[in-house]
Amino acid sequence: MVYHTPCHMEKMGWTLYTLELLRKIPGLELTVLDSQCCGIAGTYGFKKENYPTSQAIGAPLFRQIEESGADLVVTDCETCKWQIEMSTSLRCEHPITLLAQALA
Repeated sequence: MVYHTPCHMEKMGWTLYTLELLRKIPGLELTVLDSQCCGIAGTYGFKKENYPTSQAIGAPLFRQIEESGADLVVTDCETCKWQIEMSTSLRCEHPITLLAQALA
């Protein structure tokens, strides 16, 4: 399982809170990806005229995800989730989903 840090969370310094919570899940093996923008930029990448640029910006992240050997991506940002799922072969979940599953 790999974790993608959303740009806005990195800039605010909030990533450590998510990672601290995820690391409390017994048996969870988590790799934090190198920080790279997914390219979606809110709704920017959903616009037809911006799609190629959005994909080019996100390409290094998508490659890193595909080459990681992970079976799941975790990110706090819903638009990052959509971009990652549309641009890689992996499913992407919000950290709260993993916490809920661990508590069930």
